[in-house]
Amino acid sequence: MNNQTEYKGSLEGVRAMLSSEMIGKMLLERAEQIAVRARSLAPVGDPDTDPHSGRYKNSFKVRLSFDASRKRMQAVVYNDSPEAIFVEKGTVNQDPQHILIRASMAARI
Repeated sequence: MNNQTEYKGSLEGVRAMLSSEMIGKMLLERAEQIAVRARSLAPVGDPDTDPHSGRYKNSFKVRLSFDASRKRMQAVVYNDSPEAIFVEKGTVNQDPQHILIRASMAARI
């Protein structure tokens, strides 16, 4: 009895899998988990003194698209609030908080 398994790779098959609805659904689910975690980590200013309190926290979005150059599905988590870059990268007066990096690290399996 022969117990060996043989695998013959197919580049076309791998490409089809990476651009499939199944992979898109998996990526979207993971991106949504990251967005939820990012919202939980996001700082919120005092509503009495900050006219935009909560805007950063409420501005996380998820986008699923097909990356034609890489021929595969991709999911992106982003924040489109005006202050997002300053929260992520910091300023002269504020240390960087790296919310998206921390959220994505927490979502790793």
